[in-house]
Amino acid sequence: MDIKIAFDIDGTIGDLYTPLKELLEDDLGHLLPPAEQWSLENAWNLDKDYLWQFIEHVMMNPHLIQHFVGVPTIMSLLTYFNDDPVQFVTYRSERYAKYTKDFLNGILYDIPYNVVHVSDKSDFLLENGFTHYVEDRRSECLKLAGNGIITFMPCFSYNQIDGHVDNLIQLEDGIIELLTYKELFTGGLN
Repeated sequence: MDIKIAFDIDGTIGDLYTPLKELLEDDLGHLLPPAEQWSLENAWNLDKDYLWQFIEHVMMNPHLIQHFVGVPTIMSLLTYFNDDPVQFVTYRSERYAKYTKDFLNGILYDIPYNVVHVSDKSDFLLENGFTHYVEDRRSECLKLAGNGIITFMPCFSYNQIDGHVDNLIQLEDGIIELLTYKELFTGGLN
């Protein structure tokens, strides 16, 4: 089987959660527990507009976002075995395209990549022949896996899934665990 993989950005290759939580704690004056759900409707039971101010601040200041361990290595290996650029598919608005590019350039340097801003990841991935996707949002992972896309999910406090789900692979050690899936790095990509 030819493998065609794409990646989400926030929570998958970049840690938006930690600087967001730290900024909120500083503003609120107290520590927040680890988020058990990740969405604007229920993250720490904060007002959606209040929370969005901080999300936007972090996205517009890409120096605040650290990449997860192994990201440059994984992307470099993928491009080595694949003539195509690394593909990112995100819900980030095109309004943040400059900041997204600044973040990616800061970690990928000369590794070629494309970013596609979409309103429905599943539709885009299926229409464009993607077989694999890396995503952290639990609801999105379940939707993608249910549509037959093999979905890798780096595990965090906010996205745990108990039990087996077809086409869903939970990465307990984060995105670095992709290196154990040799089929991704042995020329099986198209």
